[in-house]
Amino acid sequence: MIQKLLGRASRQAGARWATVVVRYWYGHMGAALVDAGLVSTSREYAVPPDRDVDPFALPRRLRTLALGPFHDFDDAAAHPRARVQMVGPGSGVTKQFLQAQAEGTLWLSNSLGERTGMTRFVTDWLAHHKPGKGHPERTVKSFAFQEAESISRRAKVCWAARNGHAVLSLQHDGIVVAVKRGSDAGDVAEQMAGASEEALGYRQPCELKDQEPPSGVARPQLATRDEVGRVVPGLGEMEGLPPRH
Repeated sequence: MIQKLLGRASRQAGARWATVVVRYWYGHMGAALVDAGLVSTSREYAVPPDRDVDPFALPRRLRTLALGPFHDFDDAAAHPRARVQMVGPGSGVTKQFLQAQAEGTLWLSNSLGERTGMTRFVTDWLAHHKPGKGHPERTVKSFAFQEAESISRRAKVCWAARNGHAVLSLQHDGIVVAVKRGSDAGDVAEQMAGASEEALGYRQPCELKDQEPPSGVARPQLATRDEVGRVVPGLGEMEGLPPRH
C-alpha cells in the first residue's frame, strides 16, 4: 500500500513534501440519491483507481506519517448529533437502548418515505443493484446521517478556502488542512464549528483529531500553508464537486 502511494507521489527537486492527486465521488448509492434529489450531498470516497493512494485509507499510524505535518479537523459525534435532530423515538436517554435504536431507525425510514419517497427509492435500488441485502431502513438512516456530516464537511471546506487555509484531504466529516501562518488551530476549529452550525442549523462542535505516529517514530514537524505552498504548486486546489458516476 505504501509503495503504491509513493509510486504515484510527485515532488519537486529538493522539496520536503510530495503530493498525490486523489479524486472523490459519492459512491454508487450516494450518487443515485443525489441525482434523485433525495439528499443534497453525501459521504465522499476516493474513486476506485485512487483508493490505494488516498492517505485516509492507510492504517492510522501510517496515515500520521503522510499527513502529520498538518491539522486534522473532525466533527465531534456527527451521527449522534444528526440523530437528535432527525429522529423522534429514542432521542432521549433510555435503558432500552437497542430497542430505541431499532424504533428510531424505522421511524426515520417511514418519515422520509412519506415525505420524500427515499425509502421506496432505496428499497428498489438495493433490489436491483444488491439483491439479497436486507434492512433498507438501515441504509436510509445511514445516508440521511451522511448528508448531515457531508453538509458540515462542505461548510468547513468552504470556510477554509475563504480564509486562506488549504484543504488537503477529505475524511468523511473531517478534513486535513494546512493552516496559514499565524493561525491557531484551536481557533480554526471553533470557526469551522461556527460554519458547520450555520449550514446545519444546529450546533456541531469541531475538534482536532490526535495524530499518533508508529511507535518509536516522531510525528512530522508541523507546517503551514505558506511553507508548503512555496514548493507545492496548486496546494489545496479542489476542482468543483465530486463526480457522481
